[in-house]
Amino acid sequence: MKATCPRFRRRLAAAIAAVTLTLVAAMGGCTSASDNAAPESDGKTVVSLLYAGDLNNVKELVESTYDDIEIDFQASTRTEFTSTTERQLLNGQGNDILFANQPSGIVAEHAADLSAYDFSTRYQASIMSSIKSDGRALFLPLPSNYRGVVVNATLLEQAGVVDRPQTVQELLDALRAAQEQGLGTAEGGAVIGIDQSDASNLGHLLAGAAVPGFLGTVEGESWFLSFQEGEAGFGGEWLPTLGLFSALADEGLLDVSRIDGTRNVVRQDDLVARMAAGEFAAAFGTLELLNEIEAASQGYDFDLLPYPGDEAGERGWVATYPLSYMALNKELEEPGNEARLDASLRVLELLSTPEGQRALMRDTRTAGSYLNNFESAAVGGTGVGQALGDGYLYFDRFDAGVAAQMGTRMLDVMKGSATAEEALVELDRFCEEGPQGAAESHVLVGSVAEDVLLSDYDVRRRETALGNLVADAVAEASGAPIALVNSGGIRESLYKGDVYSDDVARVAPIANEIVVVEMSGRTLLDTLRNSVSALYYKGFPMGRFLQVSGLQMEVRVDASAEKDDVPARAEVVSVRLADGSAVEEDGRYTVAVNAYLCGSAGYADGAGDGYSMLNLYSPDTAPLAEDVKLVDETGMTYADALGTYFASHRDVNVSPSVEGRIVMEGAPS
Repeated sequence: MKATCPRFRRRLAAAIAAVTLTLVAAMGGCTSASDNAAPESDGKTVVSLLYAGDLNNVKELVESTYDDIEIDFQASTRTEFTSTTERQLLNGQGNDILFANQPSGIVAEHAADLSAYDFSTRYQASIMSSIKSDGRALFLPLPSNYRGVVVNATLLEQAGVVDRPQTVQELLDALRAAQEQGLGTAEGGAVIGIDQSDASNLGHLLAGAAVPGFLGTVEGESWFLSFQEGEAGFGGEWLPTLGLFSALADEGLLDVSRIDGTRNVVRQDDLVARMAAGEFAAAFGTLELLNEIEAASQGYDFDLLPYPGDEAGERGWVATYPLSYMALNKELEEPGNEARLDASLRVLELLSTPEGQRALMRDTRTAGSYLNNFESAAVGGTGVGQALGDGYLYFDRFDAGVAAQMGTRMLDVMKGSATAEEALVELDRFCEEGPQGAAESHVLVGSVAEDVLLSDYDVRRRETALGNLVADAVAEASGAPIALVNSGGIRESLYKGDVYSDDVARVAPIANEIVVVEMSGRTLLDTLRNSVSALYYKGFPMGRFLQVSGLQMEVRVDASAEKDDVPARAEVVSVRLADGSAVEEDGRYTVAVNAYLCGSAGYADGAGDGYSMLNLYSPDTAPLAEDVKLVDETGMTYADALGTYFASHRDVNVSPSVEGRIVMEGAPS
């Protein structure tokens, strides 16, 4: 198994068992897979998947290879697809092929043993041995990427940096030189970015940066083996790496607000555009990121360097780990599911071929496969190519749960809320006591009468029962007659039966404060127009779409106008209050929103979702709103509002529904 804290594993198993028994008892009426006929579409067997982003190339390959199989794909995000999968499984709604960011936990409990199937032997023995559970092959690794530091060589040379940085000090000096001369600087002076900024990936970044000076050494490997046995913790060996990221933050070389949730996370395509245009001098990223930047480059030369060493003479290392893992839902082995089992096995068989791996690699933007004898694309350049050629490749074996804690503690240091020593103490405490915190968060807050689902980001395109629930909770908790909730803050489903505090936290994980404002009807209408200004039905939907309480609005949609970078055309036709009266431009209305929409994170880089007409907090990035008055800063988040709502409705099964609050004429179903 991958490295997780052994004491944590033992306690986690007990905690999961207790929680699972509670959920099973609460779900006495759930339908099992064996009670359902194999789903069919036009005579085809449907195989269901949920994963981050999209799997269009996989879908096309499978359906063109097998004329009797149809792929039913639901999109999630890198940060949420595993937790969504786990909760679906615990609520009897798991997909046929399962994806997870680690080969353990709840997904492993619901995964079929693939050891007897030929395709499980096609992967490299080293990776398969590291992810087997009690000798069983429950998971197959997805492709991986080579990770290091992408640098704009042209800008660094202009800054006087002739040679590629090979040590941490040389990298810091190069970035400082670029910052001082205004070369490759984004808003606020930052000169380096990060391609993926969820906690788990930040932890893997921390591990990669620790390889040259520690993990890649004999002493580091000895520590790691002891760590696996629960006999070693994080300590002084990790201080230099934490010091690197602390220095990046303290000196403004890396903008922490881009990665800690207080601003919009810079997506990979945004980072590609910025690097290609010379707006960043460097970025922590992958070979695929380098390739995309070079394809979009505006006359700059780039290179992917291995993670630099701590001292002169230390070799740089390239890090890699599977992007995620895939498994087969063992419910398919129950009687009555023969068609879905056969179809799902054929899909896994196909994905375990070079052709299938290439489809996965195109969809996931990865560059390396763990399939035996797979011929990866040649790696050129003077940086990562040379390191790989010399054998300096490190397979990161940290469990995603530990990696997420590493990333969280790294952020604490970067934000100045903890010293490096304190962060490492807390990381060790997690390894020892992590499940206790999880148990404390599992507090019953209420119940729902039926599943309240987020499906394929529908909350970002139309009125949904889940959106109505959150909006009503915000309105009730704040006391405002109208509530507008940005759908990007709604991330997970609720399932029939008991609702716990950690369920609420997953539905609304972002800690933006709810504020109550008074605004003109004109501004209210402008706000609602912005809500529908970035609708995508084919592409990935934006989070600015508003779920509403206390309003009814009609929107006319022309989906045919949508192109890759052009949203569907949408026009707000009418807006009425709950009593049916029209919103008047000259009227005054009290509305609950969140501070993020009002500029608490500014409006640069897509932060604030374009709601600059509500700007109360950021005069530096947009003019302050002229006719918006702050009434109350509630101190509550969406999650707090949901918890309060369930507490006040504890005597009933909450039953939200779609009520016609938002009518989208012409929108695709």
